[in-house]
Amino acid sequence: MGLPVRGDAETLRRMEALVESALALLLAANAPGISPYSQIRLLSCDADCQRTPVCDEPKLVCAPPRYRPRQRAWYRYENATEATRRYAVIAGAMAQVSRDMVWGESTCAPPGADEDDGDACAARRRQRPWLGSARLLQVTLATVASHESGLRRDVHDGTTRGDCDYETHRGRRVVVPGSCRSSCLGQVNLPGADDETRRGHGRDDLVGLGAAATHRCIEAMVDRLSRARRSCGGAGPGAAQARRTACTLGVYGGVAGWRRDPRIAARVATFERLWKTRATVGEEVHDRLSDDGPTGRRAGG
Repeated sequence: MGLPVRGDAETLRRMEALVESALALLLAANAPGISPYSQIRLLSCDADCQRTPVCDEPKLVCAPPRYRPRQRAWYRYENATEATRRYAVIAGAMAQVSRDMVWGESTCAPPGADEDDGDACAARRRQRPWLGSARLLQVTLATVASHESGLRRDVHDGTTRGDCDYETHRGRRVVVPGSCRSSCLGQVNLPGADDETRRGHGRDDLVGLGAAATHRCIEAMVDRLSRARRSCGGAGPGAAQARRTACTLGVYGGVAGWRRDPRIAARVATFERLWKTRATVGEEVHDRLSDDGPTGRRAGG
């Protein structure tokens, strides 16, 4: 599972462990295959398709396809296998940034330091902005993505975006085209239509179900979370560390009064729950991810 990587056997082994730990967090954050917003467009859907349940269980995911007038297409719900495989793409991106964007040991001054220690060190600080462990980064990313997007397919692929302007058209409140400022799983906010992340990516670069677009989204999240965490003071045990976590989540979410905001309290509760999550997944998950495992897909999906 995960992104293809190059390197020796030990590097590959460590990378697979990072992918699995990230996937375990995502599965614990939002169970796959139950979101009513995670839907898959059908290439075609005749009369028989339209009235036939996708599966026989009394679950939302088994419901017959539904027509979405705005998209002028038929959709069915994403099932657990499909969602788990999509989560694996996200986990691959989380593993990649956990390896490539964590600061680690260095003779250079750390990120946030006002030091003139050469271009190489400045480049390292830009590439590796996260001060903390890979596990801390993964838990923080999973927490933020869970609350910002619910790991929904429609947010992942860019169909749905946030912080939009609206207008009334024929009595209905509709989004002003091109006005949505927040994109992808982390709802990365780019106020201007031509604004870019610090790595040169625009709004449309951050959305899509593929590995490259998912990585750009997660990468932008890490940059913003890194700045937020540095602005929240130094590390400390117990209450000080808990406060820094709440502060980081509040700054990322743009919540000025994060100390008393129930939304941030909910995110902290999620963080604490995910921190205790095991770093491995069960055989059922491995079966879903295997090439010859069940997909539950309807023909034409």
